[in-house]
Amino acid sequence: MAESTALPERLWLEAGLPLPRVRQLDVMLTQLLAQRAGVAVEAEVLPWRRCLTEVREGRMQGILGLSYSLERAQWAQFPMKGGQLDDQARVWSDAYHWYVRALEPWRWEAGLLKGPVEPRVAAVAGYSVVNHLQAEGVTVGTQVPGSPSALRMLTLNRVDAAALLRTEADPLLRSEPDLAARVVRLEPALLERSYHLAFAIPFARANGPRVSKLWAALPQLRESSAWKAAEAQASSQRQGP
Repeated sequence: MAESTALPERLWLEAGLPLPRVRQLDVMLTQLLAQRAGVAVEAEVLPWRRCLTEVREGRMQGILGLSYSLERAQWAQFPMKGGQLDDQARVWSDAYHWYVRALEPWRWEAGLLKGPVEPRVAAVAGYSVVNHLQAEGVTVGTQVPGSPSALRMLTLNRVDAAALLRTEADPLLRSEPDLAARVVRLEPALLERSYHLAFAIPFARANGPRVSKLWAALPQLRESSAWKAAEAQASSQRQGP
């Protein structure tokens, strides 16, 4: 799983969970899921692109927060039902939006980003929106390590638009008034995505009952008080002052 903001110890104590070395949202969600499903799970925090590589090459067994694509389905087993992706077994949902400079006339209409020039586009390396845009014929000329880098490049006029996750970009804008005055989010969403707990295909095939228990526990777990408390705390921390 990828790196994110640390959460307070009290959330683990209230949920009756052992305190981990890394106290971030994804780690807590993994522990809550393991607790509910009755399945032992060990969480390791890595940079996102390395998460993808480790599971794809079989050195790690699973990855939390992976959106579906045909390319990823070649090496990752997603929760399926009736031959279709089982959205009830999602971990969370999110959406990509275009972010542009506030004083420039960019519009997102009918699946096209319209503006005064051919846009120079940035996106976070390893995120599914990169392949989506490329499949739509959009050149992603700049791939950055994270949303903060993309927003900085917008303000420096090094790119014209950035395709970013709303839950990553919006908190940055809320926490930095100067940045918020210079960058806006376009509506509607560029791409809406569900994020899943996915497994390396060989591991899923060899551990079918264990994997199924974890997926089956997700719908009820998303509605639990401990899960909602962890997500609310993470959201408040992302919003900043």
